[in-house]
Amino acid sequence: MKREIEIRGVGGQGVILAAHTLGEACLKANIHCVIGEIHGMSQRGGSVLCTVRMGDVYGAQTRRADCLIALEAMESLRSYEKIDEESFVILNKRLIPTFAMSQGKERQLSFDEIESEIRKRTNRVITLEATELAEQAGSVLTENVIMLGALSTTGVLPFSEDILKEAISESVPERYVDVNLKAFDLGRSVK
Repeated sequence: MKREIEIRGVGGQGVILAAHTLGEACLKANIHCVIGEIHGMSQRGGSVLCTVRMGDVYGAQTRRADCLIALEAMESLRSYEKIDEESFVILNKRLIPTFAMSQGKERQLSFDEIESEIRKRTNRVITLEATELAEQAGSVLTENVIMLGALSTTGVLPFSEDILKEAISESVPERYVDVNLKAFDLGRSVK
């Protein structure tokens, strides 16, 4: 068994916490896991990539993604070559302009343009308004957990939703557990 997940976003969206939560769930399920992180200017809204490889894997670099989670829609295109017709893509509708876009040096693609490009590779696409759902949960900081909830519905994960919920409960400060579990359930409700 092998599962490969890429999580993309920008600094401050909780990409790294989402990856580490999946890693904790793997530990609970006694599944070998390797996590990789690439984050440069993450403090300033720069691109962040985490890979989570589960099962019979060695090393953190993915060649193909069973699932790509994009907390920021434009970031999904950075992993375009890693997805194929069997891949799931969980795509947040949130767009955050890069510095070059804010200076008028690059064009901001619309969400529809981004989704259209992704659908050229796979039809297994879940789109959601994670920011709005996170606000419903009680904190915009739960966008990442919304995305984990959606991931848990794909059948990609080699462990149960209960194990993932336990990992979430142990990965966030105690006072934020309830809001994160509510966010997880809201993410699971998206089809």
